[in-house]
Amino acid sequence: MIRGILAVLLLTAVVNFAVSGDARAGAPDGCVPPPGPLVYRIVHEGDDVGWLEMSVQANGAETAIYTVIDIGIILVYVIPVLDYRHESTEIWRDGGFERFDGVTVDNGREHVITVLPEDNGLRLLKAGDPPALHDAVLLSWTVWCEAALKAERLLNPLKGRTKKLSARLAGDETTTLEGALISGRRYDVEYRSQDGSDVRSGALWYGKDGIVTAFTFPTKRETQASLIRTVPGG
Repeated sequence: MIRGILAVLLLTAVVNFAVSGDARAGAPDGCVPPPGPLVYRIVHEGDDVGWLEMSVQANGAETAIYTVIDIGIILVYVIPVLDYRHESTEIWRDGGFERFDGVTVDNGREHVITVLPEDNGLRLLKAGDPPALHDAVLLSWTVWCEAALKAERLLNPLKGRTKKLSARLAGDETTTLEGALISGRRYDVEYRSQDGSDVRSGALWYGKDGIVTAFTFPTKRETQASLIRTVPGG
């Protein structure tokens, strides 16, 4: 159900046709977000089912991004079908990505993830799995880094999986989504699993501040899920 949206957001994370950036970080240029809160409603089939909150805190040369995702879906008011919680800390220093540490609990199953920069890629450390090097960018960066959409591959830091990405700028658009007025640059996006067995298309909007205002796409069960920023930027 809602897990489909978590595979592309976080998001994070939407994110190399021609991405140029800090070689140490493996990230596009200008990808450090401005300080402040980013809060999103998570909506599934018209129902609010949770929140995604990012707090960006700058302290000298260091920027820390604290993320919390909390989702609960109840069937017939009493039967829980999804209990999902994610907490992470992402550190940037002098404009370069330095470290990501996250814990995701999906219906009781825990995923402990660390991501470190290495050459032009990302080193993934996941509890129970051998270390792996990915030629990709973090999915979470797409929330506050429009240039990340030039990437060909995204590393989902929720569970440590890589997806292929393509994004096309559709132009400026104003629309209504789940009762909210959405205005910004619309991108039509497609992402697929590495083996090509799972292909999904959706759309996202960036505001004038370069931060995602909304994101919507179908889940694995062909239902509709969306992230909607509660206080859009100018």
